[in-house]
Amino acid sequence: MLGLNHESCPQLCAPCSHRCSYWLKQVIIEKQDFEKIIARFDTPHTFFYLDPPYYTKEHLYDREDANAFTKHEELAAILKQIKGKFLLSYNNDPYIRTLYQGFTIDEVEAQYTVSGAFQTETELLIRNYETL
Repeated sequence: MLGLNHESCPQLCAPCSHRCSYWLKQVIIEKQDFEKIIARFDTPHTFFYLDPPYYTKEHLYDREDANAFTKHEELAAILKQIKGKFLLSYNNDPYIRTLYQGFTIDEVEAQYTVSGAFQTETELLIRNYETL
């Protein structure tokens, strides 16, 4: 994630966007319940990136539906059965680690701005595939 203002982004992203456009031709971005998206698009050749409201942190999101997200166990159960590949970002919580036992779990450091100050947190990237 880059800390850029909206005015500088077009000049900085233009060279990259042309190179990335080939890879993004088949990308579909949706905002729907994960059950609907996975049921509709799951194939052995599908890649899903999922970023649900973080467990016990739902109240921090500035979205109407974030506090209503209680389907952490349902999401894990569906991801254990999909045909495609997935990458899931989550907060570092023992409950989440338990839900996704058996998958590859990588820790990454992420920076956030909280009340004007930078804060570093450990996040989890959970996946069902091996990298090269």
